[in-house]
Amino acid sequence: MMDPKLVAASAIALAVTLFAIFAMRPWARRIGLVDKPDGRKRHRGRIPLIGGLCFFLGTLVGLSYLGYFDRFVSSLMAGAALIVVAGVLDDANDLSVRSRLAVEAGAIALVIAASNIYVDELGIYGLRLGVLGIPFTIVAIIGVINAFNMLDGIDGLAASVAMTSIGAILLFDQTGWASPGVLLLLQVLFAALIPYLCVNLGWPDGRKIFMGDAGSTLIGFLLAWSLVFLSHGKVERLAPISVLWCVALPIMDTLAVMYRRIRQGRSPFKPDRQHLHHLVLDAGIPPRMALILIVAGSGLLILIGYALRGAPPLLSAAVFVGVLAIHILWVPQLLARLRWPASLRLRPRAQQAMPIVAGGGGELALAPQDWDLREQAQSVEPASAAAMPASSSADDDGLALPMKALCVLSAPPDAIQIAPIARELARDDRFETTLCIAATPEQDAEQVLHLFGLEPDLTFEVVKPGEDPADITASALGGMERVLSEVQPDVVLVQGDTSATLPATLAARYHQVPVVCIDADGASGADDDPGRKMARALASLHVAQSASAERQLLAEGVPPERVLVTGNTAIETLDAALRRIDRDRALDGELAERYGFLRDGSPMLLMLNRDASDAGFARTADMLRDIAARRPDVDIVCSAALFERELPGSDLARGWPNVHAIDPPDYLASVYLLKRADLVIAGGDVHAEATAMGRPVLAAEKPAHATRILDLLERDLPREDTASKYGDGASARVVEALTGLRPAYPLPDMPRDAGSTAQAQGVFGTP
Repeated sequence: MMDPKLVAASAIALAVTLFAIFAMRPWARRIGLVDKPDGRKRHRGRIPLIGGLCFFLGTLVGLSYLGYFDRFVSSLMAGAALIVVAGVLDDANDLSVRSRLAVEAGAIALVIAASNIYVDELGIYGLRLGVLGIPFTIVAIIGVINAFNMLDGIDGLAASVAMTSIGAILLFDQTGWASPGVLLLLQVLFAALIPYLCVNLGWPDGRKIFMGDAGSTLIGFLLAWSLVFLSHGKVERLAPISVLWCVALPIMDTLAVMYRRIRQGRSPFKPDRQHLHHLVLDAGIPPRMALILIVAGSGLLILIGYALRGAPPLLSAAVFVGVLAIHILWVPQLLARLRWPASLRLRPRAQQAMPIVAGGGGELALAPQDWDLREQAQSVEPASAAAMPASSSADDDGLALPMKALCVLSAPPDAIQIAPIARELARDDRFETTLCIAATPEQDAEQVLHLFGLEPDLTFEVVKPGEDPADITASALGGMERVLSEVQPDVVLVQGDTSATLPATLAARYHQVPVVCIDADGASGADDDPGRKMARALASLHVAQSASAERQLLAEGVPPERVLVTGNTAIETLDAALRRIDRDRALDGELAERYGFLRDGSPMLLMLNRDASDAGFARTADMLRDIAARRPDVDIVCSAALFERELPGSDLARGWPNVHAIDPPDYLASVYLLKRADLVIAGGDVHAEATAMGRPVLAAEKPAHATRILDLLERDLPREDTASKYGDGASARVVEALTGLRPAYPLPDMPRDAGSTAQAQGVFGTP
C-alpha cells in the first residue's frame, strides 16, 4: 500500500502547481514571458511560458513536505534549479545554444561532484567506462534533456510522455524493498504534472499555458538522472538496457531527426518539421488524436522493453536498434501514405503566401498559425466552418474561451492609435489577439509595434502602384475576406479613416463580426468620401479620442450609444517612443547624427504633418522666407514632400541655409524632432502629440503671421520631455469596452440600396 505521507506530498504538489499556474499567468503576460507564433510555432496568441516553473515549484514543495532529501536528491534538485533558471531566461530572451549547453553541462557536473554518481558501466559483457563515464554521462544526459525539449511540439505531448516514462520506471523497478529518494521524487513530479497537463490542454477555461524550455529541460534532466542513479552499480534497481526502453520514444525520435538532417546535408541541430509529431500532424491527424497515438506508441515501446527484461542484455539492445531502424526508415513513409478519414482530418491553416483571386492581384502573406486545437473546429468541413458563428465564446464542451480580437493596421498612423490597445489585449487573458497589417510596400507600421514588443501575425498588400481604385478596393476586400476566414475573430478593430477601413468593415459585416473604429480627432467629417461614411455607419462601436471627435461622429448621424470617448491612445505610443529614445543611447545618437544640421542652442521651428497634405502648408512659403531672413539663428525644419507637392518651384530650401527640407521621418524620428522643437506647426495626430509634450503648437490649417511665430520663439516656454501624465489609460478603457461588445452592440443593418432607404441616404448622401 502506498505511504499516506507520499500521497499527501503528491496532493500538495498538485495543489501548489495548480495555484501557481493561475497566480503566475497574469504576471507572465505583464513581463513578456510568453510564447509568440513564428515560422515554426503554430499556436495562436501569446501563451504564458510558466508551466515548467509551476510544476518545479509544486515538486519542490511536495518533496519538502515529504522531508526525504538524501545526498543525491539534494544535489539533483540544486542542479534542477539551475536548469529551470536557465530555461526561464531562455524563454524570455532566447539564450544562445552555447549558453544553454554550458548551463546544462554545469548542472550535470554539479550533481556528479556532489554525489559521485555517473554512468560507469553499460551492462553488456561487463563493459566498464571508468573515468570516461563522466564525459559520457554529461553527453548522455544533455541528449535526453534536449530530446524532451524537442518533443515539446504539440499540447500535452512532453508532459504525457514524461508521465509515461515515470510509470515505466516504476514498472521496471520491482525489487520490493524500500524506495530510494529519487523514486519518491518521480512520484511527486508525476502528481505535479497533472494540473499542468490539464491546463495545457485547455482545462478549465480554454486559457492554455506552455511549459517552455524551463519545463521540457527540467523533465529531461530529472528523468535522465533518475535513470542513471537507478541503474548505477551501487543501486542496481534497473538494468542499464532498461534505461533506454524507459525513454525510448524521445531518444528514437531525436536520433531519427538528426539522421534525416545529416542525410539532407544540413546541421543535425538546425530546427525543422521532421519530428514524429510533425509527421503525424502533416498526415492530417488532429492534434488530440496525434497526442493519443504518440503516447500509445511510447507505451508500446515500454511494453516491448518490459517483455525483454529477462532476456540477455545484448538481445534487448539488438531489438532496440531494430525498432530504431524501423522508426527512421519506415515510419515517415508510412505516415506519408496515410489517408486519415476525411471527417476527422485536420485542415491546416495557411502556411505560405497565397494569391488573392479578387481584382488587383494583391497577395496575402499569412504567417503560419496554429492548428486549431478545438475539436469542433478540427472536424468540420469548410462549409460548416464558415457557418459557425464567429462570436462563439465556448468550445464543444461548453467551456468559456478567450474572445478573439483582430487588429487591422494599414500604416504607421494606424499603429500609433491601435498598438497600445493591442498590447492591452495581449496582456489580458480574456482575449486572443491577432495583428494584421494591410499596407503598401513602402509603408512600415512594425516600428511602432516594436515599441510595445508586438509582431504582426498576418500581412497582406493593399495597394500596388498604378492600380485602378476599384481594383485596389476589390483586392483589399479579398485580402480581408481571407484574413477573417483564417482568424475567425469575435471583434475587428480598425482605424477610422484609412485605406483598410472600408474593406475591413465590409468583410467583417459579411462574416457577422462587430467592428470597432478607432476615430482620431479630425478623422471624420462631412466632406469625407462615401466609403468612409459607409464604414462608420456599419461599425458597431466608435472609439473617440475626445469630446470634439464625439461631436463630429454624432453630427454624421452615428447613434450616441455607439460612441465611446476614451482619450487619446496615441499619447501612450508617444510615451513609449520617448522612453525608448531616452533609454537607447545608440538610437539617440543615430537620430542626432541623422539631423546633425540642427545647431545646439538654436531655436527650432518644426513643420510636420505625417499626412503631408494639409492645404495650410501651401500658404507658408512667404512666412518661412520672412522668418529665415529675420532670424538666421532659427533652424526651420520642414518635410521635403511639402516643398515638392505644395510649394512647386520654390527655392526656399536652397536659398536659406537655416531652412532644412527633410525626407518624411519615421515615427521615432518624428518624436525626436518634436522633442528638439521649440515651436511646432502641425495638424492631426502630430498636433496632439506636440501638445502632450508641452510644445507650443500652431494649427497647419490656420497659418499664423511671421511676427506671431517669432514672438513665440522668443518666449521662454515650459517644455515636457515625457508624455507619461497624458497616458491616462485610454487603451485599458477600450479593452474593457470590448469585453461587453457582443451583448451590448448589435450589428448595424447593411444598406441594400443607396437610394431606397433613409439609412443609405445617411451613408451616401441624398441623391
